[in-house]
Amino acid sequence: MKEFSGEDTGSIDWRAVHARLEEAAVRAGQEWLPDQEARRRILEKRARDLARPPERREPEETLHILDFLLGEHQYGIDIGYVREVHPLRDLVPLPCTPPFIAGIMNIRGMLLSLTDLEIFFGISGERRREGAGIIILSTGGMELGVLADRILGVRMLPRKALQEGAGSAGINSAYIKGMTEDRTAVLDVAAILADPRLIVNEEAG
Repeated sequence: MKEFSGEDTGSIDWRAVHARLEEAAVRAGQEWLPDQEARRRILEKRARDLARPPERREPEETLHILDFLLGEHQYGIDIGYVREVHPLRDLVPLPCTPPFIAGIMNIRGMLLSLTDLEIFFGISGERRREGAGIIILSTGGMELGVLADRILGVRMLPRKALQEGAGSAGINSAYIKGMTEDRTAVLDVAAILADPRLIVNEEAG
C-alpha cells in the first residue's frame, strides 16, 4: 500500500473529493427511490388493501354430546336435551305397556317411565344391567327417561364432523342426526319425543 507523504497530502483537492462523494451518495439514494409511476402503483395497491374488508371466519359450531352404550351400540345425545342422569335402581315393571317401556323408577318422589331405545328402534340386543344408568331427557314440556347400559361421558364434537344422512343398522334414519367417525349414532331427541307412540304413552301415564 502506498504511503502518502506530506507533499502528497498537500496535493489532494479535498473539497473536490468531498463534493464527488456527496454527489455519488445522492445518486445512490435516488436509485433506490421509486419513480412517479411506481409510487402511484404502490399507493393504489395500499388503497385497495385498506378498502378490502377483513376476512371473516365464522366460529366453528360445536356440539356437546353425552355418549352412552346400549346393547352393542354406542349412542350420543346433545346435552342441551339432558336434564339429569342417575344410576339405575329399583326398576319396577309396568304391566299393560308397550314392550319398549322397561318399567318405572322413583326419582325424588316422581314416578318416571323408562324407555329401552333399542326395543323402541326395533333392535334386539343383549342386556347388561350391571352399572347401568338412566338419562332424563327434556324438551318442549315433555320428559323421557331412557336406559343406558353404560354412560361414557361428555365430549365436544364439531358439527361438520357429523355425517348427516348416515344411518346405523336397524335404526330409522329419522331418529338420527348423524354418525361420528367412531360410529356413534347421535340421536335426534326432538324427533324421538315427537313419535306418536311416546305421546300416547305419556298421555296414558
